[in-house]
Amino acid sequence: MSEIIQNNFFGWRETDRYTILDLGTMPKAIVIKKQEGGSLFLISLRSYFSFPDSFYRKRFETQDEAKEYACKYLLEWVGELNKQLFSNN
Repeated sequence: MSEIIQNNFFGWRETDRYTILDLGTMPKAIVIKKQEGGSLFLISLRSYFSFPDSFYRKRFETQDEAKEYACKYLLEWVGELNKQLFSNN
């Protein structure tokens, strides 16, 4: 498994319109976009990871705030998944 992880890119990258988090075999896991004609940021529907609808409607003052909000949810989601898959119930 570590060979698979080592051969993939994990991290943030910038394009002219988006800030993108690639998670190895899940490119564009999170996509943050600056709102057209404004100074606010949003979680884009272009994100590979599916967020609740309320996340796509939310606006953030900074790009870092949007990234942190999206990443926190992703981490909580993976934690819950891990608990459900490996619980003894």
